Amino acid sequence: LLPFIGAYSPTAIKRRKATNIISQEMERIVIEKKKKIEATTSTNNDDGDGVEDDDDVREKDLLDILIQLRDENDEELSLESIINQSKTFLLAGHETTSVAISWSLYLLAHHPQIQERLYDEINTEIQSSQPGGALVGFPMDCVDRLTFLNKVIKESLRMRPPVPIVSRCCEYDTKL
Repeated sequence: LLPFIGAYSPTAIKRRKATNIISQEMERIVIEKKKKIEATTSTNNDDGDGVEDDDDVREKDLLDILIQLRDENDEELSLESIINQSKTFLLAGHETTSVAISWSLYLLAHHPQIQERLYDEINTEIQSSQPGGALVGFPMDCVDRLTFLNKVIKESLRMRPPVPIVSRCCEYDTKL
C-alpha cells in the first residue's frame, strides 16, 4: 500500500514531470539529428573513388554513433533505445563531472597556497586576454594556456578519481 501512496507524493510527481521533460527533449534532439544525418547522407558527394572528400569528413559525437549503430541483425536501434542510452550517458557524465569538481574544490580548500597560485594564474590570464581585465567571456584558447590549472585538475583526478577502479587478483585456480 505504501508504494502506491508514495507514487502520488509531491516529490514523485515532480520527478515524473522532470523525467518526461528530459525524455521529450532527448526525443526532439535525436529526431533532429537523424534528419540531419539523413540529409547529409543523401547529399553525399561521393565520387566513387573510395576516398572521403573533405566535405564528408567531420568528427562524430556520441549521438551520431548511436543513431548509426546496427545490431546483430543489421537493424537500427529504436528511438526509445537511443533516448535511453543518451539519458544514461547524460546522467553518468553529469555525476562524474560534479564529483570531480567537488573533490577538486575540496582539495583546493585544504591547500590555500595552491589555491592562491591557481587564482594568480587565472587572474593573470584574464588580465592579459581581456581589455581592462573585465571578464566578458573566457575564450577556450585561454584555457589551454592555464597549465597550472591543468596540473591541479589532473592531480585531483589522480588523488580522488570520480570512478574508482578496483582490481582483483585470483588467489587460487578456478575451473569454469
